[in-house]
Amino acid sequence: AVSATADLRYDFFGPVPEDAAPDGWTYFEFVSRDSHGGWTVEDATAWAQDGRPLAVGRQLRKVLAARAPKS
Repeated sequence: AVSATADLRYDFFGPVPEDAAPDGWTYFEFVSRDSHGGWTVEDATAWAQDGRPLAVGRQLRKVLAARAPKS
């Protein structure tokens, strides 16, 4: 199935400190909260390497039916 983002929002808890990701990487956790009627809601949290939360996000996606292959 194909999906398209209808709404995407990230809220940061403050400026991202330089030591949050010294090697350029951070950890993201994504959780699907609900999926019904072709819509999916997903929540996200971005974490610094020392375990501090940096931001939270929410995405609303429309899931489209897969097209039949052309013959």
